[in-house]
Amino acid sequence: MEIFQIPLVLLLTILSANAQTSSDETLAMANDYLLPTSVVPIHYDIKLIPYLDDDNFTFDGEVNIKVRAEDVTDVITLHQNDTIIEESSVTVTDLITNINLIIVNQTYEALYHFYRLHLEENLLVGREYEINIKYKGYLRDDMQGLFKSSYTTSDGETRWLAATHFQPCRARRAFPSFDEPALKATFTVSIARTANRHALSNMPVVSMTGPDPDNGGYIWDHFKETPMPLSTYLMAFIVSDFTNLTSDNYLSLWQRQEAISQAEYSASVSLPLLRSLEDFTNLHFFLPKMDEVAVPDYQSGATEQWGLVTYRERNILFVEGVSTSSHKQSIAAVIAHEFAHMWFGNLVSPKWWDVLWLNEGFARYFQYFTLAEVEKDWRIEEQFVTAQVHTSLSADSVNTSHPMTVDVASPEQISAIFDTISYGKAASVIRMMEHILTPAVFRQGLHRYLINVGNSSADANDLFTALGEQFTEDVGPNLLDFQTIMETWTLQMGYPVLGVIRDYDSGTVTVTQERFLIRPATGGTDTHDYKWWIPLTYTTKTELDFVNTETRAWLNVTDTRATLTGLNVDRTDWVVFNIQETGFYRVNYDLTNWGLLADYLDSDDYSKIIPVNRAQIVDDLFNLARGGYLNYTVVLDLVKYLQREVDYIPWYAALTGLNYVERRMRGADEYDYAVFKSFLLKLLSTAYSVLGLEEASSDDHVTKLNRNQILTWVCKLEEPNCVQKAQEKFALHMADSQNNPIAADLKSVVYCTALRHGGEQEWNFLWNRFLAYSNVSTEQTLLLGILGCTSDETLAHRYMNLSLSNNSGIRTQDLSLVFSSVYNSHDIGVDFAINFLTSHHQLIKELNTRTMEIKGRFNDRDGTKTGSAAPALIDTIRKYDTSVNSALAFSLLRKHLLSIIAKMTFITIHRDDLVCHNSVNAVVSFISSLSGVVTKREQVDKLKQFIEDNQDALGSSAVTSATNTLVSAERNLAWLDAHAQTIAAWINATDTATVAPGGAPSSYSSTTIRLMLLLSTLSYNLEDVMTESRNTKSYLKIPLVLIPIILGVIADVRCQLSVDGYFEDEHIEYFETSLRRPTEYRLPGDILPLHYNISLIPDLDTENFTFTGEITIRFRGVKDTTTIVLHMNDTVVDEDSMIIRDLKSNLTISMIFTEYNEDNHFYTIHPGGFIYSGMEYELSFKYEGNLRDDMQGFFRSSYVTKDGETRWMAATHFQPCRARRAFPCFDEPALKATFSINIARTEDRQALSNMPVTSVSEPE
Repeated sequence: MEIFQIPLVLLLTILSANAQTSSDETLAMANDYLLPTSVVPIHYDIKLIPYLDDDNFTFDGEVNIKVRAEDVTDVITLHQNDTIIEESSVTVTDLITNINLIIVNQTYEALYHFYRLHLEENLLVGREYEINIKYKGYLRDDMQGLFKSSYTTSDGETRWLAATHFQPCRARRAFPSFDEPALKATFTVSIARTANRHALSNMPVVSMTGPDPDNGGYIWDHFKETPMPLSTYLMAFIVSDFTNLTSDNYLSLWQRQEAISQAEYSASVSLPLLRSLEDFTNLHFFLPKMDEVAVPDYQSGATEQWGLVTYRERNILFVEGVSTSSHKQSIAAVIAHEFAHMWFGNLVSPKWWDVLWLNEGFARYFQYFTLAEVEKDWRIEEQFVTAQVHTSLSADSVNTSHPMTVDVASPEQISAIFDTISYGKAASVIRMMEHILTPAVFRQGLHRYLINVGNSSADANDLFTALGEQFTEDVGPNLLDFQTIMETWTLQMGYPVLGVIRDYDSGTVTVTQERFLIRPATGGTDTHDYKWWIPLTYTTKTELDFVNTETRAWLNVTDTRATLTGLNVDRTDWVVFNIQETGFYRVNYDLTNWGLLADYLDSDDYSKIIPVNRAQIVDDLFNLARGGYLNYTVVLDLVKYLQREVDYIPWYAALTGLNYVERRMRGADEYDYAVFKSFLLKLLSTAYSVLGLEEASSDDHVTKLNRNQILTWVCKLEEPNCVQKAQEKFALHMADSQNNPIAADLKSVVYCTALRHGGEQEWNFLWNRFLAYSNVSTEQTLLLGILGCTSDETLAHRYMNLSLSNNSGIRTQDLSLVFSSVYNSHDIGVDFAINFLTSHHQLIKELNTRTMEIKGRFNDRDGTKTGSAAPALIDTIRKYDTSVNSALAFSLLRKHLLSIIAKMTFITIHRDDLVCHNSVNAVVSFISSLSGVVTKREQVDKLKQFIEDNQDALGSSAVTSATNTLVSAERNLAWLDAHAQTIAAWINATDTATVAPGGAPSSYSSTTIRLMLLLSTLSYNLEDVMTESRNTKSYLKIPLVLIPIILGVIADVRCQLSVDGYFEDEHIEYFETSLRRPTEYRLPGDILPLHYNISLIPDLDTENFTFTGEITIRFRGVKDTTTIVLHMNDTVVDEDSMIIRDLKSNLTISMIFTEYNEDNHFYTIHPGGFIYSGMEYELSFKYEGNLRDDMQGFFRSSYVTKDGETRWMAATHFQPCRARRAFPCFDEPALKATFSINIARTEDRQALSNMPVTSVSEPE
């Protein structure tokens, strides 16, 4: 798995998110990326020597792979990426005859990372062979593959280590391999190290050899062979000088020597978590040891390699009294998550990444429910609902979501689905399965599943079959078609909102279902009929049964509505559906039932509705109002009960919903916002009074969490007592910096409040604390999220500048915390961030490049540099020729130069097309982040002005992308216009709040972390839009041999788009939409234009400024299709004139209907028959349009003579995507055709086109 925290880089990839069924195209892509099945691995023997001293940072490797031929073939295909194979050393040996086969050629296909060995003769089916490959590589600095990391001791010494992060497709960066999850094999590993370091791998060390005097005194650690086959992504290697804390010589935690005491909590909880999982699955852990390693630099939160789990430091190290309760819970949860993977992901791996949720969904599920067995008073099962179910419902409520089972092909697509759907939604649906089946059946069914496919790979069918069989065995046959039910949840995106309409006379209830969307879909082509098998659970005021979660009725996929009888509910009783929110859906009641619930909650009996269902009611209400299903007055009528609420779970849900509303209201009239603030403080008053600002020794874990969330809001809303006490506590700390009187769980509140109301002295104090606590990752993380709270713009800019410097102590993985802490913390942070963007955009833009030299040579937009590619590359190599053999570098250059030239040529040919489809750079990312938090028109206007003022510097594609990101900002302003007055009027009418003296504070938007800013390079890839992570400053240190590799294999970064609800849904929607544009905006490719015959009549004299056109297009079918898709924009087709003709038979094909998609300018014609591959056709029709006045497409222009006469002319400007404005066409640069042009004109004008005039007709 990967527990993802804040993502390291912004992932730009192509993810098919309209995903009810797999398209043939996507399946074809997946097959393209899959290795051939003719050869399968049996065993790997890997030898590695990482060089960590003398700034070398390279590694030597050798791999022996035993394989078996499954089919006749003379080609062996493996994965390889970012390594340099010594081709002369490669051998393929027949293990029966012990004869080396003749290798006639070795080739590499960069897009798929395919390394092919072409043999002189076929392999024999069933025969085993051994492949031996020697290679070299570089220890990367982007925390992917085999990478380097470092830490600084208290004496100021930098210590280097090597670590791995292979999931999902990065093992190929450390050793050539069959790098797919289903292709399991056993492994033997040997690692060479210096005497002052040790090596770790999945298995224990079985022997050591050395030191080797001929190789720098390196010692070889030889590891025991794995007892079962592993997927390549589950292998791991660590070389470090870490110290271990061992619980029982079976489980060890490895970390920096100075941090060893910080591992004590993790050591105390790890073994109980492991034993709990063994007890649940009834299967013992399979390896002889378990190592857990705290890595200083780590891209994801943690990764579950079998027997060797790696963590980011903050996710495994804890200091009592310094680290917070939230950190403590997070650490235990991450460990539980990773350990769950030992069964779900490691023992049973996915057949392909399209069912990633079988890994991550179960790990996220057990992350909570295993931890609940170990930390019994943490109310983890209830926290699951607010942290996972609610977050997932939010993420899955946009029309650009994707199903749990989703077709993916490329590594980029695979990485993109490490998201809330594969984690949180999958875990929520798994929990729903448990309650449908009952816990006992579910548990036994999972055991059956693990036994059936253990040490192998699985898909969803394997899971559903095992659970269904267990249900049949335990409950009875033919009672539940489990697979059919569950596939409605796993194979289509989204989820239902259940409509509950009561008949108060008869006592019956009618339930309906429709897909819930946070905003209605517009302009889409998704015609899928979203319906689910919905398990219905409910109770009434009379029953008050919130324990029984067994399904009482089903709403199936064929019923638009169902009527429930026998509820025995009085007309004055309320009804609540979705007990304990075990179902993954929302509930919307009729207004009367909402009113009954509001009245009951605002009474002394409110607690009889359990906390989880109180949280469910609140969360559903806020989202129903936001989605337009209810008026906000319904929400306010109910949430006023929060004046009574003191429980953590409902308040968590309430503050999540209020967060969106409060951010929007900051842009309202000053008085209205002040009224709203006072209303919020009144809602919080009881909880604040009960919890207070002092921690008691008797406080349990959840009370501490609750106090933190309540005080965060109360102090943020500037309640005077809260602010004063926070300032007093901070002053005491400043007076005695060595003794901190502030409880760990209050630090974030106190620190942030002190910075909001303090100055440079307070800021410097906390910055120095950050530097002093370099040994405590959890404290540094907390401070990074706090230092942006300052109200001083100079300090905020200093902070952001520090994050971009080399020696500030802020790690690359933490940069997002810096920027989000500025624009999230308080009212004026957005303005600070916008101003920083305005004054530092050039620095931000530079972060978007791998290195300045390569940026200029590779980002070849105008094509002028292509001709000098070879000299430029040679010059680049010479510049870096400092520490590596230049002869080796130039031999590598020869290998990769053709690939480089081909890609640069591709850019030249398709540069307009690439511009049309936009690439998003770091500046655009920054603007996108800000667009989600702005609350005022002037802030939006500032961003628009910045884009306009910097068009030349940004480039046209970035300008387009940046402008598009402002959609969410405009949407937020529209929300304000639609709802702010309603909310303020309700508050005033109910007289529940008064404006405190002093009026309203300035407006700002608070938000959760949503977009990754400035963390690493974002660059254009040749195959649509991808990214490459490369820190510019670090890149400049890379030795020369890697340069041609980087240029030849340009894009291979795996990141995630949105994780665990950190991103707002509008950003998810924007980026998922924009990232799919390279697919959606491209024509299907099933038709090739051959010739256009165009006739145009521009009207320039009647001030009508229109034109009429007639076009005949001759085209050839490339593959069978039932549609003809062209580009069209700003023209109207006379469909009565349309003729489609088969040129071979000369028969006319009828036109059934047409449709137009304004978003991508697709004009789709549906003929009454097939367009067949290889056949030629003719399409003709008439159309008309307007001569534009914006100098784009077919436009009008004028000039004034010296006599004052205005004379009009028509001209065209089609580059890059505007020919479609003059004539419907296949408007992509690669779709070339010949043209015949006819233009009508008045006698006093002339017409010009690309070719000379051949004839002039008589005037008509």
